[in-house]
Amino acid sequence: MNNIKEIDIQNFKAFPTNEELVLNNKNLLLFGENGSGKSSIYWALYTFLQSSEKDDKGVDKYFELYDPSREETFQSLLNVYSNQKSLIKLTFEDNTTIELSKGNGTNTRIKQIIEANLASDFITYKLLYNFYGSTHKNNLDIWNVFKRDVFPFFSYDGRNLDSHISDFYINEAKDPTTGYYYRRDTFLYTRYQNKIANFNTEVESLLGKISNQANSFLKDYLDISNIEVLLSYSQKFAWDTGKSRNFTKPKIKFHIKMLVDGAFKELHRPQSFLNEAKLSQLSFAIRMGALFTRLAQSNTKVLVLDDLLISLDMDNRNKIMDILLQPTTLSGISNRFKDFQILFFTHDRGLHYFVKEKIKQHNQFDNWIFKEIYAGEYEDKTIGKKYPKPTLIDDDSSDLERAKKYLKTNKDYTASALYIRKALERIISDRLPKELVYTLRGEQRGLNMLWTEFLKIYTIPKDRQELLNQSRLMILNPQAHYNFLSLPVYYEELNKAIKLVEYIDNTITLVNPIILLSKGMQLEFKHPTENYTFRFELLGDFYLGKLSDSTTLTYPKCKVLHFQYKGTNFWNFKTNAPCSLQEKTELQNREDKMNKVIENLTKIPLLKINKKMIEENISINNGLWSFKEVLDKAGVKIL
Repeated sequence: MNNIKEIDIQNFKAFPTNEELVLNNKNLLLFGENGSGKSSIYWALYTFLQSSEKDDKGVDKYFELYDPSREETFQSLLNVYSNQKSLIKLTFEDNTTIELSKGNGTNTRIKQIIEANLASDFITYKLLYNFYGSTHKNNLDIWNVFKRDVFPFFSYDGRNLDSHISDFYINEAKDPTTGYYYRRDTFLYTRYQNKIANFNTEVESLLGKISNQANSFLKDYLDISNIEVLLSYSQKFAWDTGKSRNFTKPKIKFHIKMLVDGAFKELHRPQSFLNEAKLSQLSFAIRMGALFTRLAQSNTKVLVLDDLLISLDMDNRNKIMDILLQPTTLSGISNRFKDFQILFFTHDRGLHYFVKEKIKQHNQFDNWIFKEIYAGEYEDKTIGKKYPKPTLIDDDSSDLERAKKYLKTNKDYTASALYIRKALERIISDRLPKELVYTLRGEQRGLNMLWTEFLKIYTIPKDRQELLNQSRLMILNPQAHYNFLSLPVYYEELNKAIKLVEYIDNTITLVNPIILLSKGMQLEFKHPTENYTFRFELLGDFYLGKLSDSTTLTYPKCKVLHFQYKGTNFWNFKTNAPCSLQEKTELQNREDKMNKVIENLTKIPLLKINKKMIEENISINNGLWSFKEVLDKAGVKIL
């Protein structure tokens, strides 16, 4: 596959300046409140892929500066605060980079992007709701849903269905030279009506295929065999040849049938009979039916899901996430989602945690990256003004990094205070003996007690101690002044608390550190039974901190130097082939902590490596002792 490696957005919707969203060819789980900028990423990717179906004029309208006197600029997607060049740029796994901006729509009208567009899909909660959002007295007519969200992805005669519809409206049954309507006894009139008839035939055939695929999805993926769906072209597109000379309103009826006494019986106005979760589930089946009907051959397949599960109950959330993550369907066939690069957006924190937990359950953490986005700001120093700009942070950011982001980007002082507290508790606990951190019942002591014990052991300058005293209420009880958190004094208190955390983290080391291995040392693991070696270098000291009878190991960051399997350098066990140059470079540029490096070695199923094997089979370059001898002399074990 040729997944997206990086998305660059500049002067487009919420992003005034360049923002790089690095995916590293992986799936993405993105959390952000409403208004944070998620939809701007959604529409940037959608606009990029859909541009492959548009001419230069159809592309440029999104990158024109809005002018109320020029109708062609009314669909402008430029950021209102920026005067920089507007662009959307994608870099792919094969390191090709393609830019979409005004005047270069031809960049995306290439085989790679045309195929990627046809093979990808964008689904939002609102889109699913549109399937069944009719009033209770009306049948479910989903023509508008199909015209907007499905027809642009299906083509015949070299153009998508939506383009054919536009042509019918633009090029009415008129002679372009005279402006008069065609006479019904002319060839031109017959040709025009034949074009409409061909269109209707294509739509009717398409609806049948989508219905079949949707029912297969219900059965194979959701294990539902007592419900069927059907799409009928109940009122076809037509040109009225009477006096009104206009088009009839087409209708696509969404039928739902349930198995009753051994036969399928249609539910009339099912939106009155079924709950929202079931209707969302069936609507999702229709969307998947459409996707599988048009599933094109492409090395780039993107599935963008925006709050998709928000209306589903827990049982259906579980089912949908299993569908997206498991290698095979419930009926045992190969899962067609396994080739998709999934971008999952949500504003719901609970849903975010749920999806993350499902990814963990399926052992797919290595295939995903986790990001959060907040409504921040940037300063245009040329004019000295600040403007809104979304801020992206890693979901695995430290507590202190999160505290800074909450404080300075989206001004959530309560959240910032909570993360400062967590950061301070962590760095103090790391530097205290366990018996001072935990009670006899194994519960962690409060920050007040930890701080008191900390000051008995470490010498902290009075001015630094005062930083905590000045912000104590905010840290120890961040809800105490909830209604007044926007006042500047509290912003300053949090800033002072952040400085205290940074000071302790950067300057206060563990008491009596015993260096076991020094920075720059090279270690090599040699498998006792397999022809496999792994060599890495320490980028910091590997040391033991001792306080009273307590010991704490500090693992330094490491750099991978080399590994081989059966004589082949940099063997990739996942692909069963040597690493590509890009993979090799990325591995050697990583700086994982030593315990993480060791943990990764134990995750290679073929080699069956365990911690004991690692301890006993790591040698130290130019060392007097083995790795195990060093650990034994210190009286510790790794991890």
